[in-house]
Amino acid sequence: MTQQKMKRDYISKFDGKPCMMVATFSNANKKIGSDVVQTWYFRNGIHIPSIERKHNRDFSVCGDCPMKPGCYVDLWRGPDGLWTSVLNGNCQPWNIKLFKDRIVRLGAFGDSLSHNVRHITDIAKHARCVIGYTQQWRRYRDSVARYHIMASVMSDDDAKKAKAYGWRYFKAVGDGYVLKRNEIWCRHYEHGLQCADCRLCIGQQDGKLLADVCTPAHGNRKKQLLSIIGRD
Repeated sequence: MTQQKMKRDYISKFDGKPCMMVATFSNANKKIGSDVVQTWYFRNGIHIPSIERKHNRDFSVCGDCPMKPGCYVDLWRGPDGLWTSVLNGNCQPWNIKLFKDRIVRLGAFGDSLSHNVRHITDIAKHARCVIGYTQQWRRYRDSVARYHIMASVMSDDDAKKAKAYGWRYFKAVGDGYVLKRNEIWCRHYEHGLQCADCRLCIGQQDGKLLADVCTPAHGNRKKQLLSIIGRD
């Protein structure tokens, strides 16, 4: 069965280069949930994402993200195949109404703030809820995006700054980490709950007093990630 997907072109807010946003309407990610819609942000070029990353040409969609060496996304597994499929014409025209009453995860690959903020608020108006993360919270500290997505932070100092800017945060931590008073563990790693059922990573949501979320460093590049966050 062919996966339903649609795309729209946009110009990167990071460097002005042509990009494309792809929305997929089903997935095999057991952590997320099969019915969660995901958005992906790609360079609109001639090379698959893994080649762009290898040659450091993914700034358009990932910006200056310091976590690239420890990124949990296996580019050869999902993004490369999706990029190729879309470039071969296997997608439908963009229709914002298809997000109606769906749970949407922004940024399965790439940063949603590489696109304009309006696309986040437009999706949020139609969706049941929006979840996501950004490493660009320092650059967009006053953005309304903070009402929909989380600041991805790497340290307690980052966390304090994000909170001061009005963001809730999502923090990768090492083994033995002790939660702060305002923090909880990711419900998937603590209870096996899928994002579709948890829905805590939804930003500030008009000032509701929601906890900040921590997750144990994980993935195929866990060692590199621990080195980046200083908990090797």
